Amino acid sequence: MTSEIVALLGHRAGTPDASVRNLVGRAIALARSAGAKLCGLSLCAPSEADSLVQALVGCGIEKLVLVVDPRLSPYLPETHARAVAEAVRRLSPRLLLCAHDYEGAEVAPWVAAALDLPLLSNCVTLEVAGGELVAERLAFAGAWQVRLRLAWDRCAVASLGASNPGEQEIAVTRASVERLALDLPEPRSTSLGFSTAGDGDAGLTRAEVVVGI
Repeated sequence: MTSEIVALLGHRAGTPDASVRNLVGRAIALARSAGAKLCGLSLCAPSEADSLVQALVGCGIEKLVLVVDPRLSPYLPETHARAVAEAVRRLSPRLLLCAHDYEGAEVAPWVAAALDLPLLSNCVTLEVAGGELVAERLAFAGAWQVRLRLAWDRCAVASLGASNPGEQEIAVTRASVERLALDLPEPRSTSLGFSTAGDGDAGLTRAEVVVGI
């Protein structure tokens, strides 16, 4: 079941996140350039599994590893991060690749800290050269673009920020699906729900709780 690159494919209630297509395209390009095997990893509740599989099997990956557990819905950062960390332990990839969206921004650093792995976060570009992971990321509010090099001699975690590299050519393939059973702990928190605020609707003066990321 081992793959050298594992891409974390997020979703909301069985519908893949908008970032999935871009992440898959960039992950495929990275895997090709590195001569590495690639698989997708997705976590869901039993009620979401069928719709999620149907949506992801044709997204361009060759293999999808699915973790199905009722405790994975609704999305809770700690529960998902624990599940991803345990999946990484079991799959033993050389790279966990996430989109730098709401899930990746929370899960990637948690997994890196829990497993004592190096982290390259919010990368504009990521490539392999000379046995190293070479990342470019924005710094100083986007005023500078910094290049980082990391020896790729063990597992690492990386998240890819928004970019517009051009449409990636993705072959039409149907992924094989493998289920990975994990022994997950009971959640220590709960989610009351998700809501999206329109422009101008999120006022700090009316907020009861303010969370900065």
